[in-house]
Amino acid sequence: MNSSTSRQPRSPVCAADSPQPRPPPPPRRPIPPLTWEQLADLTGRQLTRLVLADIAETTRALRGHPLEQVWIRRTWHTLKTLHSYAEAKDLHGPHALPHLGAYLRWPNATHLIPATRHAPGESERLMASARLRDTRTFPVPRTIDPSGRILMGEHIRIGSGKPPAPRLHLYDDTSGRTSQIHIGYIGVHLP
Repeated sequence: MNSSTSRQPRSPVCAADSPQPRPPPPPRRPIPPLTWEQLADLTGRQLTRLVLADIAETTRALRGHPLEQVWIRRTWHTLKTLHSYAEAKDLHGPHALPHLGAYLRWPNATHLIPATRHAPGESERLMASARLRDTRTFPVPRTIDPSGRILMGEHIRIGSGKPPAPRLHLYDDTSGRTSQIHIGYIGVHLP
């Protein structure tokens, strides 16, 4: 018998039997910061529209609190919202987004915090007190204010009203010389 005639016909290879290319892994979601130091580092590297003051001392009273991780996550989300607002304002102009409050109501916003956490300013009673105004005055570049300090009454509630009720105080210079948002304070609710 001829060996060529005794061969069995080859069966077609089933597509399911052949190795399939693996789908690409899903994109990794960035890991949020777990410490205040990581938050400051990530802000400096990733959120170029923000200028963050040295928060090592101001966050000291928040460290070790049972809600610290919640506050760090909320602060990170708040910083990403502020950065997105500054970018959107640069792209669409101050007529479309004159301030953060407008961004928080804007249908095209990419990152949002609840508008109820944003306070565009302090109360008249508080502003009437020189001592209380001074506690909300933080360093900024002299290009913003010749004194190198400015009142940051605009703030975001990071924690609830129960002490220490952390807050983030900011100065919005997105329409000014730096085109950035300056965060002067993250810490316990100021007096």
